[in-house]
Formats: sequence, structure tokens, C-alpha cells
Amino acid sequence: MMGRFKKYKKYRESGFGWIGEIPSDWEMVRTKFLFSERVQKGFPKKPLLAATQTQGVVKKEDYAARTVTAQKDFHLLKLVKVGDFVISLRSFQGGIEISYEEGIISPAYTIMNPSTKVERNYVKHLFKSKFFILSLNRFVTGIREGQNIEYKKFKNSFLPVPPLVLQKSIANFLDEKTQQINHFIQLKEKAITLLQERKIAIINQVVTKGLDPNVSMRNSGIEWLGDLPQNWKLKKGKYLFKITKRIAGQLGFDVLSITQRGIKIKDIKSGEGQLSMDYSKYQIVEKGDFGMNHMDLITGYVDISRFNGVMSPDYRVFKLIDILNNDDRYFLYLFQMGYKYKIFFKYGQGSSQLGRWRFPASAFKDFLFPVPEKEEQRRIVQFLDREISKIDEAIIPIKKEIALANEYEASIISAAVTGKIDVREYQTTAKKYATA
Repeated sequence: MMGRFKKYKKYRESGFGWIGEIPSDWEMVRTKFLFSERVQKGFPKKPLLAATQTQGVVKKEDYAARTVTAQKDFHLLKLVKVGDFVISLRSFQGGIEISYEEGIISPAYTIMNPSTKVERNYVKHLFKSKFFILSLNRFVTGIREGQNIEYKKFKNSFLPVPPLVLQKSIANFLDEKTQQINHFIQLKEKAITLLQERKIAIINQVVTKGLDPNVSMRNSGIEWLGDLPQNWKLKKGKYLFKITKRIAGQLGFDVLSITQRGIKIKDIKSGEGQLSMDYSKYQIVEKGDFGMNHMDLITGYVDISRFNGVMSPDYRVFKLIDILNNDDRYFLYLFQMGYKYKIFFKYGQGSSQLGRWRFPASAFKDFLFPVPEKEEQRRIVQFLDREISKIDEAIIPIKKEIALANEYEASIISAAVTGKIDVREYQTTAKKYATA
């Protein structure tokens, strides 16, 4: 796709292998000559800001992923003005963020105010380009969670700087291109969301109403369940499941975690867990056990373990009692639907703001589950396996399209901000794209 863009007439070596050649009239300039560090404090009444890798620097109250504010000495926080750039604790992973708001932010962050030598929007794309993010590893200090960019080193690094008029042309080109690409991605993500909603609606229908549309129904007396087939039973959790709480007592087990993708083995050596932690106090999980992350009833998850190992004592591990007369995967589908529709939420307790909304054992034991005969459970599982598989297969090519769009966006940004393509003749349009 890059072939349809022209190249500049003359190039020269930048002197930096991670940039390569640059157009002959571009300069390589030290960062400290392009930005001044803003270290202003004493504005406790300004709004709190959050540095995000997807939205830039925004008001903390507007950030979707809410975080707990432990800072009390707001007069010690640093002032950030609109158009400033913020080096956060995660900048080495996702680049340096531009601020769209004026406010205050952690004193651990570095605030950079661009000079008149650079166009803010050009720098915005430069700082989010793939080659630049990879280059930041040269300035990282610390290990694992303590990693940070050392500004003293970074400010002496060099950046590619085109003439100011060209910076504006590149910025306008990339603003429009990224907007087009992101609009395309949003449409594809919406399609995936609709398919996922279709999936959970199918699950909800058959695990609560069965497969026969002509079967006689009766009122369950349960608000979330409504009518259910006449021959289905309602059973409390304590008659269906046995909560296990077997403590390991020693090390040497695989450590398991529960995520939206199911139960998996943690890779302790790669940093998913801490080698120094005492996993002997974790609870034993056997193949075929249910694992429930009941600490967050909004995004929690349940899965059947394919592994033997140990799991956090904060999770719930339980077994299906009567395996001869029940199909465990019918109940797995039922649990997944319950979390998606937040059915368990009203039975929980704790703080939803902190994401610690427990589903207590007492409520779990008294929760009423719709229970058909095992043969019908088996038919429901077979039906759902087929239907869910069709939806999952439909999602795969859409995800590939999104991945390709992201790759193209990354490529075109890097190509434009390093002078590999000449965008001066590109005609921007007045068309605007809605954002999610």
C-alpha cells in the first residue's frame, strides 16, 4: 500500500540505524532543544489527569478504566497544559502522550512543553510511532514494575525534524489517515460486539428455555429467569455443587489464574507471578473442577479447569456433585451467561467502585439454578457448541481485518514521520468520522 506514495527526491543518512535515511532537508535535533521541561506545582484545585496509552492525557474522571486516587497532597502534583507531552511510567510500552486537558498529574511523570520549532500534532504521531517506542528502551531504568524512562538521557537523544511547514502537512495527513483507519476499526469492533451479543443471547435462550419452542412453560417465580419449561427443576447451588477449600500446604504445583479467556497456567518466570510469593497457601484445583473469579461480579468469569494446580484463595473452587445425572458444561454455559448479564450482581456484597464485589458462599449455595434432565442438558450443550463455533468462526476474519488495519496504521505513521513517504501532494478531505 505504501507504493502509491512518492518518495522525497534526495535522502541522507540520519546517523541512527533505528531511523535510517531521512530527506536531505530534514534535521536530527536533540530533544532538549525542542522541548522545555515544565515543573510547576501548587495548583491543587486543577482537575486530576490520567496518562493513557489509547486516549492521551485526559481528565481522570473521564477515563473509562477508573483508578483509586490515593494522592492527598494535590499541591505537589505537576501542572500539565493543553498540548504538553507527558512521559508516564508506561511510556516505554506505548509512547509519550499528548495532553488534551489542563490539570495536574503525578509528580513522578515528566512534563514536556514543545517549542515553536515543532508542530504538536507532528510530534504526537512521532511519539506514537513504532520505531520511536522501540527506541525508548535505550532510556529505560529499573526492572519489571519499577521501569521508567530516565529523562536526563532521553533529552539528549535525537529526533527527526522536517521543516515546520512540512511538519504541518505530515500532521494533517496522519490526522486524517488515522481517523479513517480508526473509524474502520470501530465498525469492525462493533460487528464483533454484535456477534458476541448474539452469542450470549443464544446461550441465555437455551439454558433457561430449552430447545423446544412448543414445550409447556411455568412461572419460575424468579425475576431474571421468568418462565421455564414445565418439566425443569429449580435447585439450590448447595445441592448441585460442593465448594472445595483444600490448601496446598507446599510448593511445587502449577499456579492457575482465571481470565476472560478461561483458566490458564501462570508463567511465573516471565513475571506473571512473583517467585517470592508463598503459593503453599493457595487452594488445590483438579482437572474438571470449576474455578470462579467471584471477586468482581461485573467482569468475573467461571471455567472448568483442564489442569491440576493451585489457585488464589480469593477465588472459588467447586465440583459438580452428581456427575452421573448432570452435564458440567451445561452449567458452565449457565455461569457464563450469568456473569455477562450481571445476574449474580444483586446477590453480591462489597464495593463495586473498587471492583471487589464478592459473590459470598452463602448466596452461591442458595442461588436457584434451572436444571433440565441430563439428556436435555447434553442436547443443549451440543447445540450451543455448534452455534457458538459458527459465531467464533465468523469473528476470526474480522479480527484479522482489525489486525491488518492496526499494522497499516503503524506502518504509515512510521513512514510519514521518518520521511520514507512524501505526503505533500496528498489532498485531505473535509469528511469527519464519528468516534466511539
